[in-house]
Amino acid sequence: MGLLRSATGLQRWTLQRDGDRPSRLSAKGRDVHLVKSTLVYDDQTRLLSAQVASADQDGVYFWGKRGTQLTAAVVSEDLNVSKPTATKRLHAAEGWEIVQAWQGSSPDLWEYSGSGPELGDYDPWSSSSSGSPF
Repeated sequence: MGLLRSATGLQRWTLQRDGDRPSRLSAKGRDVHLVKSTLVYDDQTRLLSAQVASADQDGVYFWGKRGTQLTAAVVSEDLNVSKPTATKRLHAAEGWEIVQAWQGSSPDLWEYSGSGPELGDYDPWSSSSSGSPF
């Protein structure tokens, strides 16, 4: 299995190859988030595209909602799931946290508070860096 990782600034791009199996691509960091996706090449159109597994759709949904505030009711409606399921998905969503807890008739208010990947003290521009964190 081959694995190629590239860290550019505050992003991490990973290309994974395993024999004759389809390649998988993922990216995470500042202004980019691509869940692990299968790369598919169309011989007829000569286009390469990424296919996101249905299990990864929550990650795509929540990443697209950064900068907004969410409630379980909004997530329930958007994802067509029950409110308890929406609440579970909010708890499981990376980087989302309650910014205003339930009060009276007002539901929990969720907001994305995540940042880029954990890079520690790594500086890609410094010649004194102790090597890539990846």
